[in-house]
Amino acid sequence: MLSFVIISLFIFSLYLLKYYFILNFILKIFLSFLFFYFLKKNFYSKKIILFFIQSRLEILKVFWPSINEVIKNVIVICFLSILVSIVIWIIDNFILYFISFFINLRL
Repeated sequence: MLSFVIISLFIFSLYLLKYYFILNFILKIFLSFLFFYFLKKNFYSKKIILFFIQSRLEILKVFWPSINEVIKNVIVICFLSILVSIVIWIIDNFILYFISFFINLRL
């Protein structure tokens, strides 16, 4: 149960990281005390807490694109999807016509 509380507080601290620096700092101190408590307790909870600490560090390294970049990428992907679907439709109709031509010759 206590590990669930620690995990929940850790996820909450990820949200607080951007908006509330002081509250996040207090939460980090609290989590570090809980972390050392679990370090003494058993090895399994140590591995879980280390996993979440490492995942938080990886999240901080991620480069998030701006909204303009996301919109441009979405437009390009939609355009290319439509273009590829049209090309596949044309090729499919051509193959259908070609096969039907040879089937009618045999009859």
